[in-house]
Amino acid sequence: MAQTGAAAQGQASGPPAVAAARARGRASPSTPKRILTLDAPGARAPVQFGLLAQLEDRLGRRSFFKDFKLSDYFDLIVGTGAGAYVAAELARGRKVAEIEIAFAQIGPDMVFKRDPAALDVGLTGLFGAAPVEGAPWRVGFGAFLKRRSDGLVLFVTDRAAPEPGALVTRVLQAATAAPAKFDSEKVALRPDGTAAPFADATAAGLADPALAVVRALAARQGGYDWTIGPDRTLLVSIGAGRRPQSTGKWSVAEALAQDVAAASQETLLGISEGARRSLETGPRLAHLPMLRYERFDAVLTVEHATALAADPVEAAPALRALGAAAFDAALTPPEGAPERLVFPKAFNPPGFGKRPLGPPKIRLEALGRAFQGRR
Repeated sequence: MAQTGAAAQGQASGPPAVAAARARGRASPSTPKRILTLDAPGARAPVQFGLLAQLEDRLGRRSFFKDFKLSDYFDLIVGTGAGAYVAAELARGRKVAEIEIAFAQIGPDMVFKRDPAALDVGLTGLFGAAPVEGAPWRVGFGAFLKRRSDGLVLFVTDRAAPEPGALVTRVLQAATAAPAKFDSEKVALRPDGTAAPFADATAAGLADPALAVVRALAARQGGYDWTIGPDRTLLVSIGAGRRPQSTGKWSVAEALAQDVAAASQETLLGISEGARRSLETGPRLAHLPMLRYERFDAVLTVEHATALAADPVEAAPALRALGAAAFDAALTPPEGAPERLVFPKAFNPPGFGKRPLGPPKIRLEALGRAFQGRR
């Protein structure tokens, strides 16, 4: 299915020539691709925002773009649960701080009290009535959701919607439905469609969607035909805070979701290479690595878990700080991995890491830049 919307045009924060080069790169199956996946955060969203803010800051300092956004580095951003909402915001070119502000308004209707009518109003105010395959994406967007009527897990992307005309707002409503916590919820993915019961993909064991994304891309699903390989695919996975099972009360569903996510991460480490893999001792599951994989997450202490259970809003600043500190620790040797190994230069997108040239000093220099396609 052909890509539509701004994702096909590849608008970026850099110069026009850089934006054009990014668009050509995303259209080519064989050029290096950078993929960002986001766990379902629920009430632990501040942890994820802390991780993402540090990721944005680190990459922004290397980019030299005036107003760097994560959509200036990654080619595809995929999320599960409320992570699908964050992925959509990032894919349309918003900065992490802007998304945090929006989530403070819309988050309660999404993950706490679950008011479908209010959530629809809030999402429509942000995304309008744009269809998934025609929304003004700056890069690729993806989300996983589970249709409860037949148990099918859907991989929805900017290139492949489950139904023609499916709206971004409806997909996000379906992706964030949580029947284990709230009443069963039916969503019509398009205005004239039939409503069906949906659940976030955590119910299908995809609290961490990274492995599912690799499977989908390897099978050429979601409208993407990118070549998978250690020199072609960099997958960065962002968690939302792991909770030790010794802290407080655990539901069976919560414990199972975290255990399945841990197993998926072990599998990815076994089939990949990367800075984190070099620090692990787990078995290799493939003779040759399939991709580069990096995982960032934080571990909640008893104090964090207790504060979160008592008052999620009051606990938010400490949780965000926990996420930010965990990201920094992951890139601080000797315990962590050097940044240059986590984000190799070979995966730099066009124009990334190059200082602005400034105005040409002589006419001959201006002509040379025009000839080279540099602005």
